[in-house]
Amino acid sequence: MIITIGATRYEEDGKDRYLKSGDICYVVAFDHTKFDLQSITNAIKDGLKLPSSVSILRQEVR
Repeated sequence: MIITIGATRYEEDGKDRYLKSGDICYVVAFDHTKFDLQSITNAIKDGLKLPSSVSILRQEVR
């Protein structure tokens, strides 16, 4: 599996939108029958450790 973060140029939105210094993006894979999006979002915002069954890809642009 290949996962990329950010708009790509071949999409209409990607022509003028690029990640900038200081931007942070997440891709999160989780079982929606065990967790809901709001609880995952809150845990990330609060810096809480998530269960090992939740996969997180975080990108910070420098």
